[in-house]
Amino acid sequence: MKVLIRGNVGEFTYQKSSDISIFDSLLSIKKFDINNVKRVTNLHMKAYLVDERHLLITSGNLTNNGMFVISGKENFEGGISTNDPYIISQFIKYFSHIWKQGENLEDFYDELELAYITYIETEYSDKDTLQKITRKRYKFGKKTIFDESVIKDSQDENSDCEEIGLLNYLLRSDDETMGDIPKIQTFSLEDIPPVGTLVHLPSTLKIISEYEDGISYLDLGRKLRTIFSNSESTTDGANRKFGEEKGKFAAFLNFASIEDSNSGKLIKISKLGKTYLKMENEDRNKIIKDVFFDKSIVVSIMRHSIEDPDFDLLEFLVANCAGATRSTLQRKAGALRELFSYISAICTEEELQMILKNV
Repeated sequence: MKVLIRGNVGEFTYQKSSDISIFDSLLSIKKFDINNVKRVTNLHMKAYLVDERHLLITSGNLTNNGMFVISGKENFEGGISTNDPYIISQFIKYFSHIWKQGENLEDFYDELELAYITYIETEYSDKDTLQKITRKRYKFGKKTIFDESVIKDSQDENSDCEEIGLLNYLLRSDDETMGDIPKIQTFSLEDIPPVGTLVHLPSTLKIISEYEDGISYLDLGRKLRTIFSNSESTTDGANRKFGEEKGKFAAFLNFASIEDSNSGKLIKISKLGKTYLKMENEDRNKIIKDVFFDKSIVVSIMRHSIEDPDFDLLEFLVANCAGATRSTLQRKAGALRELFSYISAICTEEELQMILKNV
């Protein structure tokens, strides 16, 4: 069995569209190979192939509402199933193409685990509530979840498992926690926000939300310029660049998605973006903080800055962002510094201490 997931952090936390306990469920399947789970963060296809003979391609997610009829609650989905060998062979080629681009579970599980625990601890601050939330966890001890012997143990029918309160799990000593966050990760330019200010964000999302089918960079830039600029002579190129920066920043925060169309890139608001627009400033800041500290590049920067008293952000980016020029990264570093400055201004001392502890 091979499993491809989109696996964006926000889906396992505030969006609540994915359940992190699925990884424990997969591990409990006898003879299941953990290397057969991969993440592709821009995956949108829903497809199911059984025995290389039965193929279902559908709009439905693998959920009760997406797959099954529950009177009055099911979604209206559409799909097609086939046993046609030619169609299936073409699908397998396509799947293999996507599979080669995927991240192995061991490369991103720690990121999801940290984000999920941070989210639960923030969401359920009442200790009585926390103690009622239990998660099935294997006794990994100091070994990582991906140690071969541990995987073998977890596949055994009589595997020794325990149910523990999440609060107790959070309060475990360092010796009992599951592996460290990787010390070095390689990032791309897409992982770094294009701008560092949030002043345009509410207006950006409001405009995007008015276009159900999405809005182009150019049109977004034009509309934002009428709000934030007195100039009437802005060129299409400048408008497009302005709209692209603001749209990509919204996507960086998981408030929007960027999709391809016949006419170019289109920006669409996400469920989280719609939620953000309905909130008051204090609650908006809470979401901003949670999304920001879900980003692997942010966690890695914080980790290195804590461990290295001579930490230099630009040199860190140069060393870990392959294929980017130093001048480009210099501009990106400025945006990151501005964003870190904003985040530190809206965090309380207690929140920062908790974040640093988790990092």
